[in-house]
Order: sequence, then structure tokens, then C-alpha cells
Amino acid sequence: MRVIINGLAGLERKTGVGHYIESLHERLADLPDSHRDHYRLWPPQGLPRDLMRFARDRILLPRRKSAPPLAKSISPLERATVSLRSRLAGGTRDLGRRFARLACRRQFAALCRRGGFDLYHEPNYLPFAVDLPTVTTVLDLSVLRYPEWHPADRVLAYETHFFRGLARSEHLITISEFTRREMIRCLGVSPDKVTAVHIGMRDNFVPAPPERIREVRRAFDLTGDYLLHVGTIEPRKNLRMLMEAYVGLPEAMRRRCPLVLAGNWGWRTERLRDWYETHGIPSGVRKLDYVPECDLAGLLGGATALVYPSLYEGFGLPPLEMMACGGAVLASNIGALREVLPADATLIDPDDTDGWREAMRLHLAEPERLDSLRQGASAFAARYTWTRCAEGTDAVYRRILGRGSKKCG
Repeated sequence: MRVIINGLAGLERKTGVGHYIESLHERLADLPDSHRDHYRLWPPQGLPRDLMRFARDRILLPRRKSAPPLAKSISPLERATVSLRSRLAGGTRDLGRRFARLACRRQFAALCRRGGFDLYHEPNYLPFAVDLPTVTTVLDLSVLRYPEWHPADRVLAYETHFFRGLARSEHLITISEFTRREMIRCLGVSPDKVTAVHIGMRDNFVPAPPERIREVRRAFDLTGDYLLHVGTIEPRKNLRMLMEAYVGLPEAMRRRCPLVLAGNWGWRTERLRDWYETHGIPSGVRKLDYVPECDLAGLLGGATALVYPSLYEGFGLPPLEMMACGGAVLASNIGALREVLPADATLIDPDDTDGWREAMRLHLAEPERLDSLRQGASAFAARYTWTRCAEGTDAVYRRILGRGSKKCG
């Protein structure tokens, strides 16, 4: 069995989907009787850098007529602006970008034709149209259910391509049972066509030694306690609510324990950035840019607690990464987080500003509460492994191809 996996979304700086692609590919190749060539990751290392950079733009997908509009979709003005920008992109000054997209698409299709592959796995929602049985991973449905949280061009791309991609896919993988149930309930997908396979913890997420924590603290100028949020700053992360809850804490508590937001500014954050600069910074909120992978475990290990008030998640990896590092977590009580976190986790309504403020106050005022959250955290997170994810994914491949399940010990 030979499988080709599209790794475009894993190029350059990795976020959630990039880590998913890299970790899954590595563990698939480590399964018993596997060879790395059985699970081919595309694009190859030799692909020219400019092509790789342009290829990350998912607008490289073939142009097709739009699918029916989604509920609560983008405004007519935004749609017209995106459409005009797309037409202007056909001008002479953008010929290089158009050529790069076409070259990448053609190279992938040609590789599928001549490479002797049995199956194509698209790990990032929108599969290419190729003559192979296709398995597509749907990480969450936020673009479809809450388009107001996303850039207009992304929403338009999903309206154009997502449902055709579902129809082309022999099978769908989700990373939580919560998203699987959403696809069945909201999209009418047959239960037999979608399988939930939990993702895992990367090997570097373990309790960091004290000297490493001290090095990371010095590197980011963190001299004492701090509450931490990790992730790209975007609307569904609910950080305006978190900051409003935090600035209502007693001043002495905020001086002792700042709130640190670790992640790049994402999309639709203009008002949030203004609020952060005018209210957050004066009240003890700090922002770090993208944190390198090598520093993340130390940053988590040095935090008093991770605060994760997200409005919507397909899985919710940062809370489990914090637990893998032996840390305490306060998280929202949304569906995916209730699924993957322990039954006795501290979960708070993401719309309850007062509830979040009180939870932070209690845990900072009574350290024994944090200690209780740390007990057994690493052991619980260790249940989620990439080997188990690879086994579950490989079982989907084999079921689609009628190859039977591989025995993995």
C-alpha cells in the first residue's frame, strides 16, 4: 500500500495543521513493516523555494463555480472585494504567482499518476482533484459554522471548494468525536463515511528541567509568575473576554502574575489589538510573538497556569500540551475540550467573564488548587500518542482499500 500525503500546509513555520502533518507522517513510517516510501509526503525537499512559498496559498486549487452560499456568510461588500482582487490577480504582474500555483498543482497530479500510489490523504480540508481514492482530514468546522471569525477570502474558498472536496473523498477523518458528530448532524455526512482519530503529543512536550525553564524565562524576560495563553490570536480564541476578566483582578495580583499571550496576530484582530494596547498593556497583559518549538515546553513549564477560554475547537491541543509538561489548565467547557480533557478538569463557560475572573483569582490566591490540577497531568496527556493516531489513520487507509487491518504491537 502506497499513500501520498499533501504536506503543503506544513511548510515554513508550523502551527496546528503543520504539526499534524509532520507527526502523522513520521509515525506512519514507524509502524511495523512500514517503509518511509509507503507514505510519501509531498512536496519533496527539492521543490524550488518560490514554488513552495506560493504553494501554501490554498487558492492554488482549480477554479470552479461556487457552491451554494453558506449560512451567516461574508457580506456582499467583502465578497465583491475578494472577487475583484481575484480578477486583478490575473494581471501581468502576478503571472509568476499564477505560474507557481499551476506548476505545483500539475506536479502533484503528475506524481499521483505515475508514482504507483494507491491512495491520497489530504490533511487540510480541501483536497486536490486527482484520480486516486481520497481520504480528507477535517480538523474542525469553524469556517462553515462561524464564517464571521475568518478572513473573507478563506470563507469564499470554502464556499467554492469544500463541499466538492467532501463529495470527492472516499472517507473523512476528524480529530475528535465532537467534530465527527458535527459533520453528521450539520452536514448530513453518513456516519459510515467519517472516523474520529485523536491526535497525539509530540515528544518534546515533557516536564522541562528547572535550568531549561530558567533559560526560557530569561529569553522572554519573564522573571516571576505568569498566566499563559498559547496560540495564534484570532476571534474564536476569545481573548477579549480573557483580558477583560484579567484586568478586573486585584492590582497586586496582576503585578505579581502578568497575563502572557504567546502567538502571532492572526485575522480580524484590529479591535482586539486596540483594546490590548489601550487597556491590556497598562493592566499587566504582555504579548509574545511566535514561540519557537524548542522553547515552548520551557515556556509552558514555567507558567503558573495555562488559560484557554476558546469559543470553539476541533480538538484543543495547547491544554493537553500544558498537561504533558506537568502544568495546570483552566479551559472553556466547550464540546471538544470536554471530550479530550480529564473529567475533573477546571472548565468554565467561555461567555462568563465573571466566572473566568473568579477562577483565576481563586487559583492564584490558593496555590493548592493549582497543585491539584498538576497531579497526574503528565500521565493523562500521555494517553494521546502519535503512534495511536498513525495506527488509527492507517486502519482507515486499509479499510478504504480493502486491505484489512495491520497488527500493531
